[in-house]
Amino acid sequence: VTGIRAGFLREGATGITLPEGVTVSVSENGRDWQAVHTVKSITTLNTNDIVRVDESFEKAHKARYVKVAFSIFAHIYCDEIEILGTKKAEGAQDVVPDENKVDTLYPDAYATPDKLGGVENVFLSYNSQYDDKTGAHKEEGLITLEEYLPHVGYYDTEGKLKDFFFDGFLYLPYAVFNTSAYGRTAAGWKFYLDDIFYKDRNIDALNQAVKQVRTELGREDYTATTFFSIMYTYYMDNKGNLNNFGDLDGDGKAEDFSKIEDRKKAIKWQVDEQLRRFEAGGYDALRVGGFYWFEEQ
Repeated sequence: VTGIRAGFLREGATGITLPEGVTVSVSENGRDWQAVHTVKSITTLNTNDIVRVDESFEKAHKARYVKVAFSIFAHIYCDEIEILGTKKAEGAQDVVPDENKVDTLYPDAYATPDKLGGVENVFLSYNSQYDDKTGAHKEEGLITLEEYLPHVGYYDTEGKLKDFFFDGFLYLPYAVFNTSAYGRTAAGWKFYLDDIFYKDRNIDALNQAVKQVRTELGREDYTATTFFSIMYTYYMDNKGNLNNFGDLDGDGKAEDFSKIEDRKKAIKWQVDEQLRRFEAGGYDALRVGGFYWFEEQ
């Protein structure tokens, strides 16, 4: 192999960024790898643009397998990856495997099922839409039993249930709620939790869906795993005031997120309150797998 071509998108308004670089590695057996080329500069002065990479390696390398790697910050869009070369390997460099270096802090891997209690596929179950005119829970944020069924169970093209589908479900707020002035208050946090535990919707509907699917499949021992979110504590009100969050725990004092102790107290309240409501709900087809740190950036 002798070169690489690829395209990357930059789109500022939607948070699609360019990678800092691209590393190409080669292998002859799919196990031992050698990094043979690094694309060091992928840039554009335009807010919206497609940047094409077209680079040749310093030398030709023998390869049965090629790995293209780049770090992702939020969203990276890549297309048209091409590896250039010939079928003849005469004169090409043999693979000299790199030393295996393990980064103990960032092991360059997603969490494997054994680290998530066996969970393999997590469905992002966005919820919580607030009607700022009536203060009601909008239907768009309330997922029904019928909406959950094709995600809990795998149905064929004739609508016949064949197997389980997603085995994990993560509850997290829609950005339109999470970034709103109301969503950044103690009252908004409580509204969000009320939305998760709304009767016959969201987690209540999920529990019903899992019970229905497992009964039809004859697997009454099956449970799905739920993950809850921890809302971030940097939020300010719409005047930029960090001290106007409101009273979260009923002690008569507004939480002040300029103080680390108030932040810690608010995080603990979220964890404890969601676990309390889960236990009180008696969701016998579900179990709690952990918490998701919000925000993503």
